[in-house]
Amino acid sequence: MNRQGLDVWHYGVAIDQRFSSSFYAGTEFSKRDLRIQGTMDSRAVVENWDEYLGRAYFYWTLHPRIATSTEYHFKRLEQGKNLSQSTGFQELETHRIPISINFFHPSGLSTRIKATFIDHIKRVRSCQVRNKRMNI
Repeated sequence: MNRQGLDVWHYGVAIDQRFSSSFYAGTEFSKRDLRIQGTMDSRAVVENWDEYLGRAYFYWTLHPRIATSTEYHFKRLEQGKNLSQSTGFQELETHRIPISINFFHPSGLSTRIKATFIDHIKRVRSCQVRNKRMNI
């Protein structure tokens, strides 16, 4: 598909909360509606592409020098038939869970250890490909 134009609407909502002086949490969600105008085989084509993004987080300060965080990230892309022919997928979904611990020294030196679980799902028509991995 030869792309010539793009209309985008973006919606979102978020909540952040401080539960105590050492514990914070929040969540957010957004959606983007895209209408892509173009040509395919010399004919005008309009395709829809939807993006869904979600995130939740928890931050906890255990000690003035030690902090932890746990997050969840969600992303899903859905697109029309003509676009999926050029990109190779109709739906793409990713789940990420990063967990970290941070150390802060009074001298200004800091260290972070972070591990992230990733679950990646690609759907093409009736076929589904799933990849899971852990990054440290």
